[in-house]
Amino acid sequence: MSTTILRELSDPLSLDFYHPHGITTEERISDLDLDAYVPLPRYSSTLRGISGLGGRTPRIFDRDIDTSCPNPRMDVYVDGETGEIIERPHTYWNRYLGRHLEAPCERNSCPACAVRNARRIAGAIYVSQPTHVLTLTQVGDAYPVVRKRLTNFFTEVRRTYPSVMYTWQVEANPAGTGAHALSYLHLEDESLSVLVLDRARARVGFGPVFEVERIPQAASVIYFGYQMKDLLSERRDSFLDLNGTPSRLFLVHASRGFYRDGMTGKKLSRSQAESLALRRSR
Repeated sequence: MSTTILRELSDPLSLDFYHPHGITTEERISDLDLDAYVPLPRYSSTLRGISGLGGRTPRIFDRDIDTSCPNPRMDVYVDGETGEIIERPHTYWNRYLGRHLEAPCERNSCPACAVRNARRIAGAIYVSQPTHVLTLTQVGDAYPVVRKRLTNFFTEVRRTYPSVMYTWQVEANPAGTGAHALSYLHLEDESLSVLVLDRARARVGFGPVFEVERIPQAASVIYFGYQMKDLLSERRDSFLDLNGTPSRLFLVHASRGFYRDGMTGKKLSRSQAESLALRRSR
């Protein structure tokens, strides 16, 4: 079944809800297939507690998710005659649906907006076309610790692979066995040395188990939303805490230069990559 994943499910994917970007036929790419088989990041059987507790894993692009913000942005008016203060939801014109919609709050503390934000991030990573996916175990149980360890880890890796660029996100293991990090990497080399990764993870205090593999060429935007699935589970609060307390502003962390137009294309900011993902979807 052909579908317009980025445009329809993100509503819209663009960073600026009030000034949607124009889309021309020439800027659009082929339809994405929601029903096509897209392999998710694969974990070895030794990564106990990471793969879940059985059953289907929810996806941020599932169609039955309610992404209607319960606390839209408000405009405040003062009645010139009575002096009464009036609040009304701020609206914007959605050219895809052909009608005005209430402007969402866009806060990650809002379950609906967090999913919308996650979809935009998945689109930004998708258009950047990273080469590898890396999983690290036992990365820490608090954001300051995790951030410091991951920064030191990639500093060590860059001693051998100076061109590596990355994202990272952390989630608690469903089995309650700690937390793990998933990173998407840009790497000019064909592969990453297991010895280099093992040395780096040992120096910063990560767990003894890790896995790295090339990202499938057929990976769609759904693949890159996998690591944000906890936004749909009872582990939502722990996911937000692990990735950016106390403000809960962050759903993804990326090194400078990660976002780009394709694997070897022009470097972009994350907001530019999000907008590019919208323009290239239909």
